[in-house]
Amino acid sequence: MLCAEHGLSVIEHPKPSRGSYGTWLGDAKEPSFQQKLRQAIDAVLAQNPSSFDAFLKLMQASGYTVKYGKHIKLTGPGQQRGTRLDTLGGDRTGHPRTDRGRAKRCHIWRRRACTGARDKVQTTHRYTGENAEGKGAGYAHWARSFNLYEAAKTLIFLQEQGIGSYDDLLKKAAEASAAFNTRNDKIRAAEKRMDEIKELQKAISDYGRTREIHKQYKAAGYSAKFRAAHEADIIVHQAANKHFDSLGLKK
Repeated sequence: MLCAEHGLSVIEHPKPSRGSYGTWLGDAKEPSFQQKLRQAIDAVLAQNPSSFDAFLKLMQASGYTVKYGKHIKLTGPGQQRGTRLDTLGGDRTGHPRTDRGRAKRCHIWRRRACTGARDKVQTTHRYTGENAEGKGAGYAHWARSFNLYEAAKTLIFLQEQGIGSYDDLLKKAAEASAAFNTRNDKIRAAEKRMDEIKELQKAISDYGRTREIHKQYKAAGYSAKFRAAHEADIIVHQAANKHFDSLGLKK
């Protein structure tokens, strides 16, 4: 009624929309700030930056403001609130990429390996100043975050193990070392016994297989002719008997 009143076109039989206004706009819709950021990241990665710090500098050169903190944020022109890199999807890089090899060379995926969940306590990274080893502010920020994360994990681990002092740590380490050595000795003893049993099983098998031949050899009066015809079996039988004697076995 409003459209007809103002002389505008009217859809005679409208159908309910299952999409959004943005979907209806299609290509005419203006890209969101995240989409613009993804496009900017694509353009920067196409230049093959040598490090994560170099990547951030190229992003700054393309008009984005970099904010360091718990999470790195990039703010584009006209954007009030920055966008966190780890909210763009993919491997914490900015957004999903198919050219993973190039992105790895850019060291961006190194952030995923260094900030993801771990089961083991890692060593900390040393750095001095903002330009540690020529790697720039990005690396220094990453190193601080990484070291804090590992220090927290170490503290939690020590608390879970009931370690409240350095003396407790030494005591726990000595106990663990003693327990390890005891288990090692048991394992060696078990392996040695397994080898002994394996040799005994072979001797029993050889003895049973050649027993009849040796009985015939004995009945033939230890004939040289019989021995020449069955020498291999006779030698195996005698070796099995010798093994039994070394163990003191009579039956």
